Amino acid sequence: MTATARSDVRDFLNRKFAIDFFKRYVFAGDGGDGGQEITDCRIRPLKLSKRGGKSVIDFTLHLRQRGRQISKSVVCKWRPDGRGMQSFRLLRELWSKGFDGTDDLMIPEPIAYFPVIKLLITARAKGFELAHTLGMRPKKAVRFSIVQASNWLTKLHGTRIDWVRGRSLEEEKRVLRRWGVQLGRLHPTARERLHRILLVALEEEKSVSPERFLLTHGDFHQANIFVDKTHFSVIDFDQSCYFDPASDLGYFIAQLNIRKKRHRLRFDSEGLEDLFLGEYMRTASPQINKRVPIYEARAYLQHLFFDYCILNREIDAAEFDYWVRRSEQCLQTGGVMNG
Repeated sequence: MTATARSDVRDFLNRKFAIDFFKRYVFAGDGGDGGQEITDCRIRPLKLSKRGGKSVIDFTLHLRQRGRQISKSVVCKWRPDGRGMQSFRLLRELWSKGFDGTDDLMIPEPIAYFPVIKLLITARAKGFELAHTLGMRPKKAVRFSIVQASNWLTKLHGTRIDWVRGRSLEEEKRVLRRWGVQLGRLHPTARERLHRILLVALEEEKSVSPERFLLTHGDFHQANIFVDKTHFSVIDFDQSCYFDPASDLGYFIAQLNIRKKRHRLRFDSEGLEDLFLGEYMRTASPQINKRVPIYEARAYLQHLFFDYCILNREIDAAEFDYWVRRSEQCLQTGGVMNG
């Protein structure tokens, strides 16, 4: 491990270094992959942080194994906060509990975690991002993917892993307060509306007992979902925790609408929302469905916070007001805010 202790993310952009690393530490030929040799490596950076944040690099490794040429595709993700350790542990447990491709609802195989350099390695997810296919694939194929998204969440929410942390009300208060304060500073004319939305959302969240929390993904949007004809895979479990299952549902729906508006896509978002929720609610408590608008509203403000406070994009007042209004409409639809 001494070599990895000295390595930096950008070292992995060097083909010779990457091949040597995978030979030594990942595919060392011990057991099932015995006798294999890495002959080449294609490197594709997906995200390189300039400020010491998360970085992601995709590798296609060409190997010679017992006289045959094969390839393996892996994704390396670095998180300086060390959260990858918990993600790897969770991925391994999910893999052992039916997300290993036994059926078509799965995760990419977890391969290794290197704590010294905070590096998580998984297999590459099979298929294409759902985000890239929403406005392109035939309607029947998109509808099937939406049903699969609902079924995948049902499967995750029904999985019990006791050591995963629960999201506390105090943590949620801090998060929502931060969003309200910073967004209010950026757009003062919306401050009171933001405060009211977040206050109502928090009050509704308080009504859910932690005993009803389930294992949630925490970042279940279309760019973290990969589909093909036979597989439905989900990546990025850094935000996973025990929380209200309605949060995953509301977030997915909000992201569907955000993506449609941002990229001017042409698909029936309301029809897909109904399909998604209808499939999930076949086996879920009706109370969950009542809380979905709360988390959809929350997700629109999270979107504004990410765009304008994290990415520091220039304020677009019309865009800002649009999503604030959508948040209010969600709460009104949910019957928890007057018009």
